[in-house]
Amino acid sequence: MRIAALLLFLALPLSAKEIASIVPLGQVTLPHLFNYDNTPVGGLSGLSYDAKTDTFVAISDDRSKKAPARYYVLKAEMDQGRLKKVELVAHHTLTVKGRAYGDGKIDAEGIALAGKRLFISSEGDAARGLPPFVGEYTASGELKRYLPLPGAFVPKGHFGIRNNLAFESLTASPDGHTLYTATESALVQDGPEATTRNTSGVRILSYNLKTGKAGAQYRYDIDKAPEGVFAMNGLADMEALDNQGHLLALERSFSVPDGFDIRLYQVSTQGATDIRAFTSQQGHPVVPVKKTLLASFTALGVPLDNAEGLALGPKLNDGSQLLLMVADDNFSDLQQSWFWAFAVRFKP
Repeated sequence: MRIAALLLFLALPLSAKEIASIVPLGQVTLPHLFNYDNTPVGGLSGLSYDAKTDTFVAISDDRSKKAPARYYVLKAEMDQGRLKKVELVAHHTLTVKGRAYGDGKIDAEGIALAGKRLFISSEGDAARGLPPFVGEYTASGELKRYLPLPGAFVPKGHFGIRNNLAFESLTASPDGHTLYTATESALVQDGPEATTRNTSGVRILSYNLKTGKAGAQYRYDIDKAPEGVFAMNGLADMEALDNQGHLLALERSFSVPDGFDIRLYQVSTQGATDIRAFTSQQGHPVVPVKKTLLASFTALGVPLDNAEGLALGPKLNDGSQLLLMVADDNFSDLQQSWFWAFAVRFKP
């Protein structure tokens, strides 16, 4: 009986996390296109937290046009439970065999730390036939290797990723064993983009970091686009909450004339269909991941902009955990590099 009970206990999922509440803790902006280490700061599109140094890493989506493709290291300073400032402390150029990426060769959108390992995702350029990728880099920004890309994502004719709607997100499980990325919108062969009439079934792609191989894929149904003359919606980033496939997802929509809308969802891959064997989702019975709305920026009274990155940070004094989010200003003087802070509490 004792052995049977022990085996049953070992089979149970451990450290599963579900979010109970999200409370805003203020926001700050960086000066528009201010110069840091001879680079214009902008296009911040992804975040990850390094607990050992109590810093965040942020990727810029500059396609080596304004400066070589790069990522930044920054510190978030809290004061009396509110976000006081965000300060850049380092920057690293992304290189391949010692040379920076050429103009348009990378569209870095996601960044994730898995222990000491650094990963960066690129959307590619479907219009030019450049596939997306996930690469492992050294801390100084030098490429170590590209992870294998399943064929379903390679753009070719009416197939693969849509232009500028590919690997926007990247996150690693807390144990550093699993990496997740996802397309911002559905692959061409999987179905339409989100419109005011229909959702869009994007693909979450996982990697086994022990083997370096691509793993399970799951369907995530993003919301319909809002009403408007022009409207879109996409999956902008994810954050792994535990080692059992629970994720925090950021959906960001835009419409004319209403502008941006931002929503956070709790996601569970448990029970979802593994669609890695399906070149197209069409014609297959697919159970998507489960998603539950946690909060919207509108309901929270938080300023709206082009939110594209999020990361869980350190524990706060009251026992909650810091969630930091960032907006991509598109290097435009009509937008801002916002940083939003939230206190996240998990269910017991």
